[in-house]
Amino acid sequence: MGNVQYMDFDTAVQEVVRQAERLAVIKSVCSDVIDHTELELFAEKFVLDVMDYCHRTDFPRTLAYTGAELAVKYILDARRTDDGAPGPLKSLKENDVQFEWAVGEVSPIGCISEHDFNSIRPKLNLYRKVVWSNG
Repeated sequence: MGNVQYMDFDTAVQEVVRQAERLAVIKSVCSDVIDHTELELFAEKFVLDVMDYCHRTDFPRTLAYTGAELAVKYILDARRTDDGAPGPLKSLKENDVQFEWAVGEVSPIGCISEHDFNSIRPKLNLYRKVVWSNG
């Protein structure tokens, strides 16, 4: 990754927040739906999770856009649930027959869900450093 630019933690959080706000405008999301504090919390957790997973002390600039997309998705999903929109179908029962599906859920603490994080692992692996241990 020769020409990739890297940012420190604070700059990365600000960039994820800035890009998420821009993306919200592009997707015509009402500004009152996007809570800046919630967005900052998500961005901080995303940046920390990425830096931890990649074994880095810096953050790849290109992943700020990935974080912004996930932040807007998370906030919109949370708002739909808060507004009473039905969530994903978990089970179906008719008479004595019942079907249940495994349903990934959005994390309730304002953080990236495991399902979403797993979906970006191939992209994260591009920036992951190998860690050697003498043990």
